[in-house]
Amino acid sequence: MIANVSMTISYLISQAPARAEVQIPTSLLGIAAGIAVLIIALGGLALLLQKLFAVRTAPLRESSYQRVASLFTPAELHFYNVLRSAVQPTHVIMAKVRIADLIKPVAAGTAFRSAFNKISAKHADFVLCDAQSMTPLLVIELDDASHSRESRLARDEFVDRVYADAQLPILHIKVRASYSPTELRDQISISLDAPAQSP
Repeated sequence: MIANVSMTISYLISQAPARAEVQIPTSLLGIAAGIAVLIIALGGLALLLQKLFAVRTAPLRESSYQRVASLFTPAELHFYNVLRSAVQPTHVIMAKVRIADLIKPVAAGTAFRSAFNKISAKHADFVLCDAQSMTPLLVIELDDASHSRESRLARDEFVDRVYADAQLPILHIKVRASYSPTELRDQISISLDAPAQSP
């Protein structure tokens, strides 16, 4: 009986096809390939977004910033110490003041934005203000050798026109090895008393 079963199985195996061929339509292969490409692209995008988000939210390292040694260059500090002894008690000295904090455009709309952008990144070296009201009274620019460059001359000419338009006087002082407090006091007095000049 076992022999009969074995023969039957052998017969069935011999009558079976050598292999089953399954044919997958070409359209299904194209769809599968498209899905695979889409999954890879989405994975890459997710990885990129993760990296960008990590950069923006990463905590600052302790060495990311450091305090500057001084607000002034050595030449500016030397002049500042003399300037302190030259100004009246009714005045206070402000330093490194943004021009856009001293004056403002009178235009509106896009003209305001254009005029503001021209002064927003520029600074005044020193500003004398009224001690009570903190009204800007006089801008003092310390001119070193860099002010003789063509690009700097154009910048200074523009800034002088802006101050004149705003009726805020400006005093240019050449960098020197030494300054006379009395002479500096006289220059400041003349500049403050001078009538406002139109641009």
